[in-house]
Amino acid sequence: MIEPGSVVEETVTFLDFFPTLLAMAGVEKPDGLTLRGRNFLPLLKGESVEGWSNELYAEYSTYHQSNTHMRMWRTERWKLVRDFLNPERDELYDLKNDPDESENLIDSDRAEVRSAIERLHGKIVRQMERIDDPVLEQVRSRSE
Repeated sequence: MIEPGSVVEETVTFLDFFPTLLAMAGVEKPDGLTLRGRNFLPLLKGESVEGWSNELYAEYSTYHQSNTHMRMWRTERWKLVRDFLNPERDELYDLKNDPDESENLIDSDRAEVRSAIERLHGKIVRQMERIDDPVLEQVRSRSE
């Protein structure tokens, strides 16, 4: 089904594996089951998938040795990480010019950087609203 040596250039995550395995097995998604991932079998077969987004949203919260509510949006060019409990930990990377993420640009005054932060922050907040993220309270209080 998959050619040896195949390479998928599109962004996929572990959330995409279950829907892909269902498709490989020819099994329909069970009724009432919420799947947040996408079937990437067509990509494995070398087919293009219309509307496939290479942008990525992720979230990570901790409640033990440190308390964090981190939310991230990544495009092919930029990666913005917001920690809504610890804003001093926010990060922005220019993945095109710094793929190793060695220079945090979050405090840069460059217009291009400020624009990227504003745009990606908006995407994070809209995604949090779509999934009814309880961390939205911190987002709202932070922007007041």
